[in-house]
Amino acid sequence: MNSPTEHDKSSVYIVDTSVLYTYLAGEANFQPDRKNENKNLQSQISYLFKNETVVVPNASLVEMLGQFFHEKIDLSNYDNWYRTRRAVFSNCIINYLYNSDFPKVTLQEKPGGMMAAQMGYEKISKQAVKQLNRYFTNKKKTYAREPKLLDGADASIVSEAMITAGENQGRPCYLVSRDMWLQFAIEDIRRRAQLDQRFPRNLEFLQIWSLGKKLSGKPAGKRKIVRRTL
Repeated sequence: MNSPTEHDKSSVYIVDTSVLYTYLAGEANFQPDRKNENKNLQSQISYLFKNETVVVPNASLVEMLGQFFHEKIDLSNYDNWYRTRRAVFSNCIINYLYNSDFPKVTLQEKPGGMMAAQMGYEKISKQAVKQLNRYFTNKKKTYAREPKLLDGADASIVSEAMITAGENQGRPCYLVSRDMWLQFAIEDIRRRAQLDQRFPRNLEFLQIWSLGKKLSGKPAGKRKIVRRTL
């Protein structure tokens, strides 16, 4: 993405898979069980793409494409199902990424590469283990893959977010997601940033439900960075 000017202090929003999927799901209207919730989030994400600096990690895009086009396929009406989803994807993602009317929306094409691989096998810090254990113990439901951290594409998404933050030193960078496991990962990275130069200090996590509070054109009370103390 283009380097910001020296005096540009505006926020950079890095969107993960869940943000892209929530936006497209709302536009395609295929999650009726979350219709009311997604309607509000859909509006905020739409505003984000139209008015703010947005970076889409390539890993987020790839993972979202797999979920959007290759899961829960309507085999009985596939051609129409596919055309509908392709139209929504083109209008809501491709249009912003490649339409010159939206120069502040870009795709992060620098791969996390070995940094993502390294993060994928690094030992989790003691503080992160305590936090994961505390949250997992209090959960009412148990899932086979939890507790987890940086599984699947998450390590690549976080690595690309770190690259983006490094390219935008002096600007607050927010990795926006509804994935609380990703939140734990970013919080752990922020702790390491005090000692490890790999981790940019200007990168923070922002819950998708708090997105409206950060958007300058949306009246949402106090500006607040969502952060847990581990």
